Amino acid sequence: MDKNRNFSEWYNEIIRSADIIDDRYPIKGMPVYKPYGFKLVRNIIRNLEKELEKFNIEPAWFPALIHYNIFKKESEHIKGFESEVFWVGGKDEASEYVLRPTSETEMYYMYPLWIKSYSDLPIKLYMTNTVYRYETKATKPLIRGREVLWNEAHTGHSTKEDAERMINDSIKIYTKIFWEICSVPFVWTVRPSWDKFAGADYTKAADTILPDGRFLQIGTTHLLGQNFSKAFGIYFNDKHPFLSKDRKNEIEIKMKNVPEEVRNKIDDYDLIAFSKDYKKVVIIKILGNRAKIKIITKEGIEEKEINVEYNENKISDKISTGYREYELNYIYGRLEENERLIESLKSLINLEEFDNRKMIWQISFGLAMRSLAAVISIHGDNKGLVLPFPIAPIQIVIIPIYYSSEKEEKERILEYCEKVRNYLDEYRVYLDKDDSKTPGWKFNYYEFKGVPIRIEIGKKEVEENSVTVSVRRRNERSKKYYVKIEELKEKIRDIVEEYDKYLKEEAIKYFKEKIVKTNNISELTKIIEENKVGKIPFCMSEECAKELKERYSLDIKGYDINPEKTNERCIVCGKEGKYWVYVGRSY
Repeated sequence: MDKNRNFSEWYNEIIRSADIIDDRYPIKGMPVYKPYGFKLVRNIIRNLEKELEKFNIEPAWFPALIHYNIFKKESEHIKGFESEVFWVGGKDEASEYVLRPTSETEMYYMYPLWIKSYSDLPIKLYMTNTVYRYETKATKPLIRGREVLWNEAHTGHSTKEDAERMINDSIKIYTKIFWEICSVPFVWTVRPSWDKFAGADYTKAADTILPDGRFLQIGTTHLLGQNFSKAFGIYFNDKHPFLSKDRKNEIEIKMKNVPEEVRNKIDDYDLIAFSKDYKKVVIIKILGNRAKIKIITKEGIEEKEINVEYNENKISDKISTGYREYELNYIYGRLEENERLIESLKSLINLEEFDNRKMIWQISFGLAMRSLAAVISIHGDNKGLVLPFPIAPIQIVIIPIYYSSEKEEKERILEYCEKVRNYLDEYRVYLDKDDSKTPGWKFNYYEFKGVPIRIEIGKKEVEENSVTVSVRRRNERSKKYYVKIEELKEKIRDIVEEYDKYLKEEAIKYFKEKIVKTNNISELTKIIEENKVGKIPFCMSEECAKELKERYSLDIKGYDINPEKTNERCIVCGKEGKYWVYVGRSY
């Protein structure tokens, strides 16, 4: 099969012939993952789990069944998934269950039982599991299925700033897996509002581009905000009662209990606190290095002013994250946790009178077996798989070569092969002793399976205390090295490093050629016909996105995390463009 001429045929052939999957199981979208394919997926997931645990995200397990009454609690979330769920149980709604399409609702049902105080936060959990979605589009193994093996992480935080720091950490984690481990090139984008995860404030996604010019989403991270906290009543008792104005959900809930004559006196603020009986409200406005305080009751307003000290490092930290829209709330450090400010307030008000219950901020992020589809699609060639060294089930294969049928010679070569295998025990090494296949057949077979390094050992190598090392190359002959046994360990390390560098260089060259900037719609259609994607000036309106979808079957994928602004006109409506965005066909 020619990968560049007919990618779809090539992909369908290789995932079956290379023992990745067997889709003869009689349920659409639920293939069997054969040992070689499952080891590949597992090696990606194991690397991911190690990275998650470096960030103190811990493994957990929740049931596969979610009661419908739990699932429907967050209205926007259920709207996004209800048409896709597998239903389990009887007809009566109270007895119906769904197989988890994702785990937010089942996990967050438990959070109010576990989280009571600020000392219980942050909560950081991950789960490697299967999720089930009644996929109505055409299914494609590893890319779009009804049963998906993936890893999802869920974290809860006391402040929005902590949650957004975790968003940045999730991006670092996934970037390491996709690029450093899998050598898959990709872009991080901010999804447009109409394409965010159901129930999230915003979504950021990692997209790669397959040889047929289609985007493949390989990972996502979502700021869920307080939407699920509100739906599931996830509160904690904080050190103090002040809420920053970005906590709109809980301020809105508490404001409903405030008498109208008190509520009408509230004006602009950065922080707000409510007494437990809601008859007193304290608001704080930060003005330079001063805090203007108003204590509001139905009797009147008492005004005070105190000095505020702030941490200049926090300002630069905040600016560097790129979240400038939230900068104002935190320009003087983390206002909700400014200990000096709170200490100063203690002399003005009795903090124990005030309600310190707050909702947590949440994020979730997920990575599925699609990452393996990207590995296969981007690195593979017409000879078969080409696998990154860290995830290859067989990193090194040893092939004995016999030039005679003498038993003594074969035993000597095999004994030497065993010695080399033991010498390289830090790697996943396979010694192929099968006498029924020729060395030439084995060379082709292990190239097809994507094994990065092949070691050939015959009579000559045994006599000279050496090995012949061949390294898999894309679309060309293997690169060979003749290595003395005493130098083998060091040489293999060098070869692994060189192989990793080579894969990355090839991948990034391929990826850059796949993205073309244009401000012309006719040029864009030509770019798409050439199996590439466009980067276009766009006004960010959903109406223009719908027109692109309806007329050209193209999807707006979003803009870069550090947005590239544009002075160009929107390619669709001709109005002022906002960002350069990625556009193309998608899986």
